[in-house]
Amino acid sequence: MNMDADGSRTLDRPAIARVWRGATREKDSRAYRDALRADLREVRSVKGNLGGFVLERTVDGRAEFQFLSLWESMDAVAGFAGPDVDRAVYFRDDERVLLELTPRVEHHQVVAAETGD
Repeated sequence: MNMDADGSRTLDRPAIARVWRGATREKDSRAYRDALRADLREVRSVKGNLGGFVLERTVDGRAEFQFLSLWESMDAVAGFAGPDVDRAVYFRDDERVLLELTPRVEHHQVVAAETGD
């Protein structure tokens, strides 16, 4: 990322956003959120990863999560996910807490990004 004169940060190269979605019961959300934070640290250590976000919202007793990771290329994604880049990667025994296992993820070209302090 580059730092602009106004203090905002912008991506200095093309990137791929990898998006996974899952849900737990609301009562399981805190433990799962903590597990996803640990997963994010692990993903950050993979070559070609540019960062990531864990998003959460609660709707009707469900905690819905999105895990968004940023990658420098689809080759970098393949280095993380394997040859089937659209296959979801799970880090632990998620079937105990997730309401369903989402087998596929989405990939998007990042066309604009800006963050500030």
